[in-house]
Amino acid sequence: MLYCLLCNIPTQCFILLALGDNDIVFKKSIIEDKKTIKEKRLLGDAFKQTRRLLLASIPLLWSTLSFAADERPNVVVLFVDDAGYSDFSGFGGEADMPALDSLADIGLKMTNFRTMPTCSPSRSVLLSGVDNHLNGLGTMQGQLRNPANPQRGNPGYEGYMNKQVVSVARLLKDSGYHTYMTGKWHLGIEEEIDGGQTLFNDGWWPKDRGFEHSYGMLEGGGEHFGSCEREEGHCTRFFEDDEVITRDLPADYFSGYAHTQKAIEFINRGITQDNGERKPFFLYYADTMVHEPLQIPDEYIQRGMDKYYDLYLAKGWDGIRQDRFDRMIAANLIPAGSTLPDRHRSLPAWNDESDPKWANELRIVSDQAADPDNNVPHIPYGDMWLGSDGQKITTVTELKKTLAKKMAIYTSMLEFYDDRVGDMITFLKQSGEYENTVFFYVSDNGGEARQVDFSTRHSMYRRGIDNSFANLGRRGSFISNGRGWAEANNAPLWGTKALVTEGGSRVPALMAYPKQPISGGKTSTALTHVSDIPTTILKYANVEHPVGMVDQPSHANCTGTYAERTNVCPLNGKDLRGLYAGDTNSVRAGEPLSMEIFGYQNQALWMENAAGETWKIVKSGLGTGYGNPLSEPWRIFNLSQNLSEHPANDLAASEPAKLKEMIAMYNTYERNVGVVGLRSPTKAGDEAVEPDTEAVYTINVTNKSDQPDTFAITCHSSWECALSTESTTARGDAGLLAVTPEKTITLAGNESASLNVILQVPASTDKDKPNNTVVEVNSDANPQYSFTETLITRAAQTVSTDALADSGKSSSNGGGGSFSIEVLLMLLFGSATMIVIRRKR
Repeated sequence: MLYCLLCNIPTQCFILLALGDNDIVFKKSIIEDKKTIKEKRLLGDAFKQTRRLLLASIPLLWSTLSFAADERPNVVVLFVDDAGYSDFSGFGGEADMPALDSLADIGLKMTNFRTMPTCSPSRSVLLSGVDNHLNGLGTMQGQLRNPANPQRGNPGYEGYMNKQVVSVARLLKDSGYHTYMTGKWHLGIEEEIDGGQTLFNDGWWPKDRGFEHSYGMLEGGGEHFGSCEREEGHCTRFFEDDEVITRDLPADYFSGYAHTQKAIEFINRGITQDNGERKPFFLYYADTMVHEPLQIPDEYIQRGMDKYYDLYLAKGWDGIRQDRFDRMIAANLIPAGSTLPDRHRSLPAWNDESDPKWANELRIVSDQAADPDNNVPHIPYGDMWLGSDGQKITTVTELKKTLAKKMAIYTSMLEFYDDRVGDMITFLKQSGEYENTVFFYVSDNGGEARQVDFSTRHSMYRRGIDNSFANLGRRGSFISNGRGWAEANNAPLWGTKALVTEGGSRVPALMAYPKQPISGGKTSTALTHVSDIPTTILKYANVEHPVGMVDQPSHANCTGTYAERTNVCPLNGKDLRGLYAGDTNSVRAGEPLSMEIFGYQNQALWMENAAGETWKIVKSGLGTGYGNPLSEPWRIFNLSQNLSEHPANDLAASEPAKLKEMIAMYNTYERNVGVVGLRSPTKAGDEAVEPDTEAVYTINVTNKSDQPDTFAITCHSSWECALSTESTTARGDAGLLAVTPEKTITLAGNESASLNVILQVPASTDKDKPNNTVVEVNSDANPQYSFTETLITRAAQTVSTDALADSGKSSSNGGGGSFSIEVLLMLLFGSATMIVIRRKR
């Protein structure tokens, strides 16, 4: 039959592909939103099967067209998902990635580039050029589903890209660009409808934010094969333009092929509809490689096994991490004085099978043993994880084979991604548009450490997941890399996705403009950020932002208008064109770059000085494996000397003035963007941090003098929370509050006075009698908030439980389970308030 693969209207078709009836798989599809149900034809693996024919035929089209008019460059943003700092071959990785290498050979690699440490905030900044606390993603949407979260309802915590920002797509479209998006969206808001389903609200789709055509996945992740097996009764939700698509997908459907096919289709559709008058295009290619689950077509699994399995089995995460580090040092990609951080304290040494930490890794893939005394049944979880011999995994040797195959699949996903980039480059070359296209390549955050563990294996078992060695990476499996390989993916950096450490926020970045090639490519160590990409795109397109640019983000600057929008925020990014052209070596020397996410102890600020050195302060102990994750102090590092943020490299003792100066800058940032802090020791992302017996969580309140800062500390009902101080230098007003899901209640009499008393009491030298006040939840059916110790005295004043009762300040939380306290602090100068978390005896 004759079928036009690229066009919808026959009179617009210039390419006719002669295909057999079996070449394209057609399925009946239901495409539905709140108003529309219709059928669509789906191209299953047609793009893969006909790609060579398609690309060979494209010149027939462009030879019939004469371009004129708008000669502004096209822009392609290649946004990879969860790739680590050293995964890209140009940054020390072992994967073969010739397409991206070809761009690096004529472009600029940026080795000191930052994104937000999680996907939605990074995407919102990429598309808006505005700080995440101003654009609506002060935290992830999932964090805001908890009705007790005090961030809910605050400006900048909408959980989606709000309307105080105008997307780069909207501005480009309004200036005459075609605008396209394929891949993961993850920037909308969901609405509950009858039957418990959810649909994305009107106004938050890619089409509403300036994209002429779009196709991809609504959520943050899902089955790459389009399966409904991710959760019971839940299919991965795809969309095209403004329609949710539920469908019986072709048996050979794979999202990575579909995203590429649609990208090429959209671009070609625009060219054919422009009647020979050239219009530039903007493509946001947000493919979901290498986000979990690790899945890839069989031929790529085989490729990974043939090329990498033996290597990974022999060297493991320790050896691969070291190899990447050595290659980066040899290529001058990282400072010569850099050192590899210690392996995470939970990880076993790969080549030491007697390491006791292997026991925990084995438990994850093992059965649950029966315990009749406690009514615990036997559950054969091990059936999900059959080894290479088809039997349950019982030895470290066999487990390592499964782990090595997981990493081989991951690397084959990187190569799959690069092959699809190669397809688009070939398409653009044959269309005549390659030379006049600006490319950006960047990962949305650092490599992901999350893995299947005790919290998820039961739901996976219930869903019939098959993670046997033979099925790893195929339909029906659900695997991720885990922490060990994530540390190799992020080599030589500390930490992983979700953290503002270098491993979570420093990513590989590349910029190339074939019309202005850099012979042999070059590397920049300038401090750069994801907000710089939209700023630079607008400069290339000669488009002025309606509110312009400001160096530092602040709600106070969000005063502009654009069409129907009011209170529009200005750009916070920098123009990278001078860096690319070699006219400058820096874009933000002397200007701080701050970052915060979740409201936890997950804060950072970078500063590049006149000498080109990048200094960083960071407070992010959660999930890093160093020290006590609940009492991480501010640390300061010279990243131009050593990229490792190991505490041994902390320069706080030798650089106290610089540390104090940078902390003051960071505190100004939090006030300006309206950070609502939780500072909770319960979780950061998916990394549980609750201690077994006791932990200390320190809130540094140095230089917080302009207005109160709020910290919320969440404890489970089997814990006690104590508030105390390590210093006698505190001055000013403060208050101790407790929060329930229903309302805020004041526990301290006289509101703000009591904590002021607490903070001015000298620290006790008697460890058995600390100067603190303990707030606990009793274990009865109707738990009460109460003070259990009355050790606070000052000038003959005593805060007692009797006084609280008399003032009517105690209250109850009928829900049980967990509770929070909030601490409002306004101090004139130096102190550190300490929250002690203790398991009740």
